[in-house]
Amino acid sequence: MKPVARIQGIPRVRNSRNLNPGKDFQTGVENSTRISRMYAPVGVVGFPKSGRKTLAHRFERMEEGTFNQEVPVKNPYGTEIEGEFYPPESNRRFVLILKFYIINQESLPPRYPPLDTRNWNEFCCMIVVFDVTEIKTFHAVPMYLTRMRIHNFNIQRNFLIVGNKSDLRRAHVTRSRPEVSVQTAERMAAQFEGTYHECSAKKPENVWPLLAAIKNFGAKKRYEK
Repeated sequence: MKPVARIQGIPRVRNSRNLNPGKDFQTGVENSTRISRMYAPVGVVGFPKSGRKTLAHRFERMEEGTFNQEVPVKNPYGTEIEGEFYPPESNRRFVLILKFYIINQESLPPRYPPLDTRNWNEFCCMIVVFDVTEIKTFHAVPMYLTRMRIHNFNIQRNFLIVGNKSDLRRAHVTRSRPEVSVQTAERMAAQFEGTYHECSAKKPENVWPLLAAIKNFGAKKRYEK
């Protein structure tokens, strides 16, 4: 008589008894629920006094209220935040680590090298900041964006134009003190195939939607920590 395993079409394997049948199931559950740690660098650039440094460090202090004085920072060149993230198009969750690099700060000596080579070449996105109450800072946006694109091909479309200091908008705008309208900023963003966000890093106002957009870029272009 043929062995039962051969009759059923199942190959016979020596020592195939599973002495702990629940172990394989437990291992599978652990693998499916394990939270991955992902890393994504972000570049922040903008005209002096546009609030780019305050904005970068606001992401680290989202629960705090209004900044009434200069933000005390551990690393003036940038900041890092970490938290669980659920991408909208995925049922997975993972810890997303975003590191913000504040580029071209006039008050600090340049670093050598200015950035880690991997970070510079692999920014998940670039944030270009201007002050909505100072039109000259807005006119500098194309210059910053063009310069960053020359050095980093990955941010051709992965960038956000951010109008900061929205809390300082005046009720009556005069010709001698013009402001940048939302419509004008949106047109520029569309021209460069990007997205426009307006916020106040000091208050904070409308910073959460901006951070969500950055996280989405980080989720699409992420790296193992």
